Amino acid sequence: MFTLPERFTSKYVVDPTTGCHVWTAMKQPDGYGRFRWEGRMQYAHRVAYAAVNGDIPAGMQIDHICNRPSCVNPEHLQAVTKSENERFKVTRDGTHHMANRTHCPRGHELSAGNTCPDYAARGWRKCLTCNRERVALVNALASALGKAWDIRAHDARRDPRVREIVRDAWSWSPATDAEAAEMSATLDACERIERGEKLTKRQKMAAVYRAPA
Repeated sequence: MFTLPERFTSKYVVDPTTGCHVWTAMKQPDGYGRFRWEGRMQYAHRVAYAAVNGDIPAGMQIDHICNRPSCVNPEHLQAVTKSENERFKVTRDGTHHMANRTHCPRGHELSAGNTCPDYAARGWRKCLTCNRERVALVNALASALGKAWDIRAHDARRDPRVREIVRDAWSWSPATDAEAAEMSATLDACERIERGEKLTKRQKMAAVYRAPA
């Protein structure tokens, strides 16, 4: 711990409403203050925190409880892990780039019950439905191709060819309504087979007949 020099304390003004020590000197475009300390440029709020609380533990970040990047008031700062900092951006501050998203790109609602817990703990909101569908696609491909390649499904899941097929299939979108209808019918047929149900007459015909080019 140390006493902040006058050249630091002269570079902020106190906001009487919030109590924030608002940095008025050099700032980054995102609002964080910069200050030369110990021979190098550092974040002003980190210098202010260290002056009162001592050295910042390795790997820890300094979070603004007031959600004001330009604030250097040590009382408004706390040391947190990166995952905690990301989570605060979503749950407390609303500043995370995914904080205001209500649905994933595929249209699923990003509710509390439809986000992957491990990602949510790190501040991200990943669609649980999409994640399950992608995993199911990987497992289905690995099972089918593993038999064709005469390898275990576990090894097939790690095969880069499977990953490439899944990546291409996941980002694919139909070019026409007819292509979309064909894909929908194919998926329905696959689901019927997995459930042990009989295919419709139309699906049986589609499986064995292709119109000449």
